[in-house]
Amino acid sequence: MLAFIKNNIDVSITKKGVISLHSCFTIQKKGGNGNRVKYLKTDIRHGGNNIQLKMKSKLFMDETTDLVLNTLKY
Repeated sequence: MLAFIKNNIDVSITKKGVISLHSCFTIQKKGGNGNRVKYLKTDIRHGGNNIQLKMKSKLFMDETTDLVLNTLKY
């Protein structure tokens, strides 16, 4: 699995700042929850400074199934 990740990582950044890792993962800044908060925008506790990681699990499984089956020892 680690070999697959090392050999197939393609990193790109969109105009909106979303980081795409291969076609299975994206990392992006999470928006706030719509509530006004007392923290400054530069404070790490501010809700708009969180990030989220999204994974396309079906695509990831489809692309790694053969790799996993080939590395299993019966």
